[in-house]
Amino acid sequence: MSPEQLRDASAADERSDIWSLGVVFYELLAGFPPFQADSTFEVCTQISEGRMPRLRRPHGDLPRGLAAVVRRCLKVKPEERYADVAELVEALMPFCPELAEPALYRIRRRLDARASGEITTPVGECVDARAPTEPVLWDDASTCHHTVERRRRVVSRMVVGLSLAGMLALVSHALGLEHGQASELAQEARGVVTRTSERVSQAARDLWQNPNP
Repeated sequence: MSPEQLRDASAADERSDIWSLGVVFYELLAGFPPFQADSTFEVCTQISEGRMPRLRRPHGDLPRGLAAVVRRCLKVKPEERYADVAELVEALMPFCPELAEPALYRIRRRLDARASGEITTPVGECVDARAPTEPVLWDDASTCHHTVERRRRVVSRMVVGLSLAGMLALVSHALGLEHGQASELAQEARGVVTRTSERVSQAARDLWQNPNP
């Protein structure tokens, strides 16, 4: 959580996401997270004060200027970070132009669409998970939310069914241990759990790939 989220979650905005990206960048480059301690309180203190080791790579040097980009992402004050992800991508452009340029184009298109009202809901809520490298936006936000809720309800019902089957298996197994009986029932119940688990996994995958069968 960013420093401002620790103080007041309602104060978080896009710059909190920039901070989180900075944490990811730091760990990718250094091989360990920027904030580490034996207690949650100490970790929160480090985050609030911006105390972290100097960014170094385990093997070799960082490209000149890259550490500064990461440090700016991790600034304690939100106004000292990059304003949005487009500005961050512009800062990363010198280090991977062949990747950053097309990414920046897509990001700007979406930001412009949100600003103009073309996209009426936050992009993250209507991203098609089937295309993680190039998210597909739903034209109808209500359709998107309906589909997401339907997926949640169906998978939740599956999980409840699996949990009940597991409870039956445990009870049957306990009875068998106590009374020397019901061993066959316990074995059968465990088989039901295994088969149900496989069906839940397959159904969840099918549902995610085809939300409107």
